[in-house]
Amino acid sequence: MRNLIWPSEPLALKFKELKNKIGQFSGRRNEIAHAILGDYRGQNGRRKIETYYLVPPPYMTGKRKITRIKNRSSFHSTADYAYNADDVDFYAREFLHLLAEIGDFSQDVGINHARKRSR
Repeated sequence: MRNLIWPSEPLALKFKELKNKIGQFSGRRNEIAHAILGDYRGQNGRRKIETYYLVPPPYMTGKRKITRIKNRSSFHSTADYAYNADDVDFYAREFLHLLAEIGDFSQDVGINHARKRSR
C-alpha cells in the first residue's frame, strides 16, 4: 500500500485516517469476539454484587498475567481486560460508525473515478 497512487490528496488522507482507525478498533473487536464470560462476586457494604464481564479465556496467556500462588503448586491469572455490557454497546456503536465511514469513503472513491472517466 506504500506505493499506491491515489487520484486525489483528500482521498489519500481519508484512506490513511480510516486505516489508522480500523487498526485501533480491530484489537477491541478481536478481544470481544474471542472472550468468554467471566463473573465477579463481591460485597458492597451489606449488599452482595454479582457482575458479568467478557474476559480473555485462560489459554490466551498473552492477555492474562499469570502468577504462582505462594507456597502452593497452583497459579492465579488476572485478565488484561474485562468488558461489561456498556463497553460492548459502546464498541458496537463505534463499529457501526466506522462501517458508515467506510461506506462513505467507498462512495467518494467511486464518484472520483466516474469524474475522471467522463473527462
